[in-house]
Formats: sequence, structure tokens, C-alpha cells
Amino acid sequence: MESKHAALIAGFDSLPSIARVPIQVVCGVTGRSRASVWRDVIAGRLPQPVKIGHSTRWVVCSLRAALSKEVV
Repeated sequence: MESKHAALIAGFDSLPSIARVPIQVVCGVTGRSRASVWRDVIAGRLPQPVKIGHSTRWVVCSLRAALSKEVV
């Protein structure tokens, strides 16, 4: 599973805008811990994730927008 997340992190810039990524990828892209990611979501610095069944995912275009503001 780790290699899958590492590949998503490495290829984050080439992912489609509508792609959805798990928290491990958000942590890798932002360089923040899981707890810090959730604090950033609560504070509005990162976008709210979407629930898909039992999974929580972030939409790539929303993450890119938040990261381009250099808020994190």
C-alpha cells in the first residue's frame, strides 16, 4: 500500500483534477501529519474531504487550489 501512496505523491502534479486521494497522499504532499491535516481542514486552510462509502478522500483540484495559496 505504501508504494501506491508514494507513486500518487510523486505524480501528484500529473493527476487529473477530479482524482480523489487519501489522507496519506495529503500528508505527503503537504509535509504535515494526519493530525495537522485535520487541524488545517477545521481551520479552513485545506479543503473539506468527501466521503465515498467508508473512505475519506480529498479532490485533487481543491488541494491544488489550497496549496497554490501557500496557506499550509
